[in-house]
Amino acid sequence: MMNAHMLKFKILYKAQAGLLELSVSQLISRLIFILLALCLFLITFVFINIGCYQLLATQIGQWQSAFVLGTVNLALTLLMLWFGRSKPPSKEQVILEQAREMAIAEIQADGQQVKNLMSPGNLSSGTGLITLVSMMLDIIRRRKKHQ
Repeated sequence: MMNAHMLKFKILYKAQAGLLELSVSQLISRLIFILLALCLFLITFVFINIGCYQLLATQIGQWQSAFVLGTVNLALTLLMLWFGRSKPPSKEQVILEQAREMAIAEIQADGQQVKNLMSPGNLSSGTGLITLVSMMLDIIRRRKKHQ
């Protein structure tokens, strides 16, 4: 019975660790696209300012090139933001979430079993007490073997 509990905790740990690893890698990829978008936005701001300056300064052709470059940078910024948007969970993430939920449900069911064994009705009847004592003896035997 103790091995089953340990297995459930190991499954829970592995599922949680896998989910954390996937979340971190997704976060890093989103941050890269957001940083690229911010850099391009700054370049866009600079070119729009240059374009406005050229418009006010000369009112002949020079500002047109600055606005074209600013527009291209703005389009690239929007494209980077589109790539960096939140994506639906991957298949691996869904599987790990299901494994985590199953492990939690099993651990909760085991806890409910122990709670039922410890109820006053079971302890007074003797069957719950015998089961509890046998579980305790199994735990003691395993600890002695590992020492």
